[in-house]
Amino acid sequence: MVDTKGNTIFHMMSWSGRDQVLLELDQFLNELIVMFEHNSEKGSVWVTLKSSSLTSKVKRDKKLTFFRATDGKKIISTTETYQSSLA
Repeated sequence: MVDTKGNTIFHMMSWSGRDQVLLELDQFLNELIVMFEHNSEKGSVWVTLKSSSLTSKVKRDKKLTFFRATDGKKIISTTETYQSSLA
């Protein structure tokens, strides 16, 4: 499913039970800035990350990290791969 801005919407069993928007990293960072600006006077923003123990099938030395941010009203998320330091 795609929203009006062209972002991919996916359903995920989560603590909130809400749709989450999976964004590219640059889009995620821009939305995160907007979220912080809207909540600078009053409100909170929570940012969480989870590093996956799964490795890419193509490159075994790459790891995946899932980032999620919410202000209690909107949830945004992204994934990013990184080079494992243990490779």
